[in-house]
Amino acid sequence: MHMYIHTLPLDTEIRIPPSISIPLLEVSFNLQLPPVATYSDTTLYNWALISPTDEVTPPALDNLRSQDLFTDTNDEQEFYLASSRIEIRGVEALELMRVTMDEMFVGDDLAVRRITGYLHQLASVVDELTCILLDVRKGCDPEFFYHNIRPWFRGEDSDPMGRRWVFEGLDERPEIEPPTNLSGSSAAQSALIHALDIFLGLDNCKEGQDAVHDDGKTLLRRMQIYMPRHHRNFLRHLTANPRPVRNLVIGGDPKLVDAYNDAVRAIKQFRDAHIRIVALYIIGPASRERKEAEEAGLEGQRPPLKGTGGTDLVQFLRGVRDKTADAVVGESE
Repeated sequence: MHMYIHTLPLDTEIRIPPSISIPLLEVSFNLQLPPVATYSDTTLYNWALISPTDEVTPPALDNLRSQDLFTDTNDEQEFYLASSRIEIRGVEALELMRVTMDEMFVGDDLAVRRITGYLHQLASVVDELTCILLDVRKGCDPEFFYHNIRPWFRGEDSDPMGRRWVFEGLDERPEIEPPTNLSGSSAAQSALIHALDIFLGLDNCKEGQDAVHDDGKTLLRRMQIYMPRHHRNFLRHLTANPRPVRNLVIGGDPKLVDAYNDAVRAIKQFRDAHIRIVALYIIGPASRERKEAEEAGLEGQRPPLKGTGGTDLVQFLRGVRDKTADAVVGESE
């Protein structure tokens, strides 16, 4: 579908023929996923081993390849694999969350000491995730990404001409409802980072007015619609059955406070790195493209730069980052 849509001329209405729309909508309904390319398509389910192994432990991060690509280039592969490597390395973060919540049931002094150690370990893992994120620069050229890769997986929300996607054939299939969630693939659809936010008590941050949609959900909440249903269920379980790590920390042992703040600092630095990558791969190329358009007398013909879901990209990311920094527990708390 994306190949079809993004090879149409920009002045052409987007009408997806029944031969594509009906099978896709039927499969999407059964998967409980929107009929659009998502992070699970490009990242979670799009990697394989270069050299097969019988090991059951997480695979070596240098033994991965992508299965499907739009451009058949190493730049595109490395862009996807950066996120795949983060997901695989993040398995340890999820395990540290689990053992921490187990210890919180006990809650004695020994448990607090163990939780302190787990939080320091969690910070170290997140620091590694930051390094993996920044390493995308080694294999993926920013200009090539912006002009040759990103356009293929963008959704309806980021169409350069603001066109709507019309799924044909629905008149004959009244049981199929026209889709409304058509944002493209985004790292915001990763359950890993959402889980860390919930675990550390960062998920109640308000991202600013530009991150809020008409349905009252923040973008980060809305992105959960695009996750595999098991991932959505996992996050809902975490939210509905909270283990108040932050409540344990506030007013608690100073070493525990330091460990918690260490983990929050690591998340904040990860988001700093994400802003740097977005600036390098999207903001910079977009600004240069707009400048070239102005010099050619075409100013005003391209809409303002938006991120997945139609948000103001820079304001949204900075808002999330700043709210993370605000979560540091001070001495008076």
